[in-house]
Amino acid sequence: MDKKITQDQFDRFLANNGMDYEVATMNVPDLFTGEESRFFATYRTDTNHIFQMGLSQGFTPIQNRDALGVIRDLSGVADIEMVKGGTWGGGAGLYAQISLGDFEVGNRGDRVGKYLSVVNSHDGSRAMNILITPYRYWCQNQISPSLADARKADDRFITVRHTASAERKMEELVRTISIADGAFARTQEIYQKLADTKINEEYVKETLNKLFPLKPDMGKRGQTIWEKTVESVQARYFHADGGRNEVHTAWNLYNAVQGTIQHDSKNTSTKERSILMGSISDKSAKALTAVLETCSSEHIPQSVKDEIEGLTA
Repeated sequence: MDKKITQDQFDRFLANNGMDYEVATMNVPDLFTGEESRFFATYRTDTNHIFQMGLSQGFTPIQNRDALGVIRDLSGVADIEMVKGGTWGGGAGLYAQISLGDFEVGNRGDRVGKYLSVVNSHDGSRAMNILITPYRYWCQNQISPSLADARKADDRFITVRHTASAERKMEELVRTISIADGAFARTQEIYQKLADTKINEEYVKETLNKLFPLKPDMGKRGQTIWEKTVESVQARYFHADGGRNEVHTAWNLYNAVQGTIQHDSKNTSTKERSILMGSISDKSAKALTAVLETCSSEHIPQSVKDEIEGLTA
């Protein structure tokens, strides 16, 4: 069955997600002389909303239709589904997510979606990229990929050149799917290892101390925030998604921490961007790394070491 995305489907996706607009550049006059300068600005042609001033003459915006056309082209080399999209900064940045299917983690039907996120900007803040972004359906969490990707965020990025020939571009798209498939296979292996790793509350405490250390100089407000964060993680850990996860596993611990980071963050106009590639994404990656390190088979929590030393003293 041909699942290639049609032009009509693509057009509706752009319109429904507020992405059906074009971007142009204009010269920014010198403030003192009023004459043309070396700098340019980008703006929306439908609203005249200015995205960024002071860009160089060489900056050429990649139009939304061209940037997200990668989605339409990817459907020619893999079975994909357009999931959702959005913008920030009045359209200065945008993203669109596609699904390549999903996989199961653990033995209780916990499923993780294999998402690719196409990200573009019109303010010069970043190039157009494709991000590997696993998505946990049950709690609607974007979670971190494999260990290597968690430690090095750049590993999540794939760039498809718009300047390539049609043949070369298709080769790059095929390569993109191949890279994504490999990354998701590694990610599933890591997640399953977490689900198979049994832990107790000492591992939870050590992970929390590593990620959210209580500092003596944080003040009353800082201590209140710290207490609420720790309580939120612990509540999520013992709730275990209503029994969807096994409680005392590293997978449940990671999702308790990551869920707190994502869902307890303030709802701002840039939250979706932060989840994709900002501070929330970075914190999620650090959480995965911390859980993997603390819950590894070679690691023994300090409290357990102290108890053993007390028994042998």
